[in-house]
Amino acid sequence: MAIRAAIDVGSNSVKLLVIDQDATGAYRILHDASKVTGLGKGLGPAGELDPRAARRTAECIAEFAATARSLDTTEILAAGTSALRRASDAAQFTARVAEQCGVAVTVISGEEEARLARIIALRELPGAAEHTLLFDVGGGSTELTLCHGLEVAAAQSLPLGARRITEEAGITHPVPPAAAERMAELVARGLAGAPGCAAVAPALTLAGLGGTATTMVWLMRGKRGEPAGDPHLAQVETGAVRALLAELASQTSDEVRRMPNLDPARADVIYGGIAIIAGLLAMYRAPGFTLVDRGLRFGLLLA
Repeated sequence: MAIRAAIDVGSNSVKLLVIDQDATGAYRILHDASKVTGLGKGLGPAGELDPRAARRTAECIAEFAATARSLDTTEILAAGTSALRRASDAAQFTARVAEQCGVAVTVISGEEEARLARIIALRELPGAAEHTLLFDVGGGSTELTLCHGLEVAAAQSLPLGARRITEEAGITHPVPPAAAERMAELVARGLAGAPGCAAVAPALTLAGLGGTATTMVWLMRGKRGEPAGDPHLAQVETGAVRALLAELASQTSDEVRRMPNLDPARADVIYGGIAIIAGLLAMYRAPGFTLVDRGLRFGLLLA
């Protein structure tokens, strides 16, 4: 058995996964945690990281590394995504983390991020679909992979993320109709680069990965008075996504923060993230999607 850990340094949150894996590839989750640090907050196309967000993120990585080491891990892998791909001072940040935390954060491309997500999702999804679209709405980008069976037909990393679009649209709560329209227009424009599949849309299976889709399932469970629980392989209907988006738009910031099963640190960007998912479902004319709650952190260790 080998105990290994992965740290996913995203634009909105940092995630830690520690697993115990045997020689056959079977694994047992020892620890799985996530903390919102907002690394991509206020980050332009090639700007510098917000100093406070960078400090919070570095502290979180140090905390997660300490947790992993306390579980006798033999290896800690760490990957940075959209925020670090865009930041002009990413090299300085990763050097500081390596010195202070003893963790080497590798900044991976959007294509590599999508590849790792694809491998894990296709491994986890029950059955074999003829056509599958995998989507992962992060804080700074959205990764899309269109698969025909187990083969990749197209993969795209779009500069469309929950935090990024929230700041661009100037979203406040309650969301004014004009802001909601602006958000919808930005989503439609951002999805223009998505893999085209009009011919296969009626037979397309959508699978959602990442924190936005997971948080959405937790919110839906909270509305029914249920605990968050393990959302892996939950089925989400398009109508429920639209209803949740409308409810979020009608609420004040304080009301959003108090929603059951929602991490308050995600309250300022969750509307934007769900708007992106709603846009995807509309564009592909999908009745819903399956949540695969096994994202990049699993890909780093298992792909």
